Amino acid sequence: MSYREKLLAYEVPRDAHADILLLFLKLDALNDRRETHLVKLIKSFISGKCHPAMPSLVEARTDKILRVSQSNTALGKRRPSVCGANLYNHLQQVTDTEL
Repeated sequence: MSYREKLLAYEVPRDAHADILLLFLKLDALNDRRETHLVKLIKSFISGKCHPAMPSLVEARTDKILRVSQSNTALGKRRPSVCGANLYNHLQQVTDTEL
């Protein structure tokens, strides 16, 4: 069921606050969904199950760390490939230290 359908089904007012809606509709926070999506994209880049141009955005090193060409602009540092690779590297380090 989509967000819009849940709003209609539960008869929630359109101007309700987002935090309350997330709890009421039992949805994950936007940031969590965004991070999950970025990691999923990066994994598809690595596995090659994406558009042929996408794997060239990240370079996987032998130690399972991703390397991305850096940009000198602020906008370039916020690219999904850069943010996703940084998040992926952080998650790899967290899981390695837990083991």
